[in-house]
Amino acid sequence: MSNKLTDKAETTTQPTHLISVVGGALKRLTWAGFTALLGATYAASTHAARHKSGGADALGLDELAAPTDVTTLDATTSLHGLLPKLDKQKLDAIESAADVTDAGNVGAAIHGATAKATPVDADALPLIDSAASNVLKRVTWANVKATLKTYLDTLYAAVIHTHALSGLTQSAATSGQVAAWNGTAWAPATASGGGGATITTPRVLHVTTAGHDTTGNGSVGTPYLTAQKAFDIAVAGSGNYLLQFGIGAFGNITAAGGWPLRITLGGVSQLGSRIGEVNIAAGTGGDIRGNGLISVDVISANGDPGVMGTAGDDADPEDPNGSGGGGGNGTDGGAGGYLRLERVYVFTVVCVGGAGGTGGTGGAGGYNGTGGQGGYGGSGGGPGVVFVLHAQVRYLHGPGGPGGVGGEGGGGMMTGEIGGNGGDAIGCAITAYHSQIETPVGESLDYFDSAFSSMGNIAGTIFQQDHNAYVWHMPTS
Repeated sequence: MSNKLTDKAETTTQPTHLISVVGGALKRLTWAGFTALLGATYAASTHAARHKSGGADALGLDELAAPTDVTTLDATTSLHGLLPKLDKQKLDAIESAADVTDAGNVGAAIHGATAKATPVDADALPLIDSAASNVLKRVTWANVKATLKTYLDTLYAAVIHTHALSGLTQSAATSGQVAAWNGTAWAPATASGGGGATITTPRVLHVTTAGHDTTGNGSVGTPYLTAQKAFDIAVAGSGNYLLQFGIGAFGNITAAGGWPLRITLGGVSQLGSRIGEVNIAAGTGGDIRGNGLISVDVISANGDPGVMGTAGDDADPEDPNGSGGGGGNGTDGGAGGYLRLERVYVFTVVCVGGAGGTGGTGGAGGYNGTGGQGGYGGSGGGPGVVFVLHAQVRYLHGPGGPGGVGGEGGGGMMTGEIGGNGGDAIGCAITAYHSQIETPVGESLDYFDSAFSSMGNIAGTIFQQDHNAYVWHMPTS
């Protein structure tokens, strides 16, 4: 029988029956029966669905074999997977039933954070927003400051602020008195001078080499650094001021509006407390008083120079015989300033009249014409006045202003006449009372070539002859 069976070599066509031997007898086995027998022993090549949830052979995660250390199936930020060992260690470190909103946990986290001493505007703080169901939000330090300022401004005044006079109270003052700074505190003081009263007790502004012009306020503990700062504060204020200088050099002072009588200089040593130059604006003057222990390098109060005259008009270019116009006259120089010096030591006083302005140039004439006459020079500035009382002046320079030079004549067939020069002015008037002006012999002729004391017998003609200045000698009583 077996010899008559034919081999089936093809594999693509499914057979309908198979022959099997059962109990020594030849039997016929259907193909369906055969595959059923195989299914009890082997799984199909595509059988994943059987092991999924709801499949015929669903597998539980805890029924799988123990994992290895292969990380192929670990979860990533983009794919699901197994829990990595490191994350498991982190989870194990979290306390049982942990609550990140627990007050103890939050407090410990804040306490363990790195400290920052000075917050900046961009820093942020946590905030429970009561207007939004108490959700957690953040607020910047800049907004915290702005909110606090808005609120505190309704309760407190700024560090620098003003008060209406009607809102001030007084203690221990009598009718007619005013507040005055006595050097250490504000105290009642008697005013003088009627409606524009000045305070009898001056306010003291201290100036030392340890001071500061920005953070200082002129007090003993926080003085100013420069003479100019203290002077500017006093000018801007009202009432009398004493500028009290320590030992040192404190720079220059520019008195743009003149030197007010109500500002006095004080020092602790005649040559140790020193100001550089005091420049008083032209056309003004000053009454500079000291306490006898202050020195100034230079005090100047000069007159303004005159202005140059305008040039004359040129002749009409179409008129060859035309004459040029005359130049304008220069203006007169300004008079020297007025200086009253009391109880100060000054190395040099300069009180010079302003120079007269130069005459304007005459206009050009035609080529057959005459040039315009030059303008006249302005006259020199008149004499300044220097009054010295209980003071010392080392050098004093006070000539009158020189006259302006006449303008040049305009060109042409005949050159225009040169304008006349302005006249020179006489020197300053000097009055000394219980004072001394000393100038060593041999100094430049710009200075007074003599020395005198108000107590001595000095002839004023010396100054008139040598330096075109006059001296009046006042009696000592």
